[in-house]
Amino acid sequence: PILSAMERSHVSKTLCLPDIPHECRRGNCLTCTGIHAPNSNVSNLVSEDNGLSPHLSKKTFENKKGEEGGYVLTCSSFVVGDGVKLELGRNDDIWTEVYSDRLMGDDMERIGMEARAKLLRRVAEQNVQKWAKETEKALRQSG
Repeated sequence: PILSAMERSHVSKTLCLPDIPHECRRGNCLTCTGIHAPNSNVSNLVSEDNGLSPHLSKKTFENKKGEEGGYVLTCSSFVVGDGVKLELGRNDDIWTEVYSDRLMGDDMERIGMEARAKLLRRVAEQNVQKWAKETEKALRQSG
């Protein structure tokens, strides 16, 4: 894999990096994510089984146009020819795209409100007398 080759060649010193980003070495954590630089020869990069779900794997390796050339997991990808140019340290970008964007929007707001309501109900069920008093007080204030 690219990650192992970079470690063996001590490229982190050349790039002034304390360490090349990685964690799991299986592609699951997305820590080693890079992206093809402009004019990179995308066809000279092969990705092997990375442990990601098919949906996430497709999203990871395709660019915004649905073509090859998106993100690259350096722990599970191999260079098979010349001209591959990568920008490293793009794990924050893919985390935002894959996870954060999913957690935004109306659905998440609704889920959050439902979770708060469920928690309040559980607390109220533990002390019914207090809940009854607070409910009566709220009803008097509202009407």
